[in-house]
Amino acid sequence: MLSAPEQTRSLAAICRDAGVSVRTIQRVFRKDTGTSFELWRRQVRLTKAVELLVQGRSIKEIAFSVGYRQPSAFVEIFRRTLACPPRHGPHG
Repeated sequence: MLSAPEQTRSLAAICRDAGVSVRTIQRVFRKDTGTSFELWRRQVRLTKAVELLVQGRSIKEIAFSVGYRQPSAFVEIFRRTLACPPRHGPHG
């Protein structure tokens, strides 16, 4: 995830490939990180998105680069999480 935030495989698919149950991974992940896998994945994606915003990339390019199929979905998650639209960046 850290090296490829555009990765959209479900947790179930990742667990299947690793030969472990989703429930086990969810429990261990929360114990080790203090958060759910999905919240962690969203934070990884948004962190990468902020890096790309600073580089001057377009919203559409950023959305696809961090795993969103629709720029509007990316904008909504960004706005809900960071309390501002991505065009203004996280500080304003």
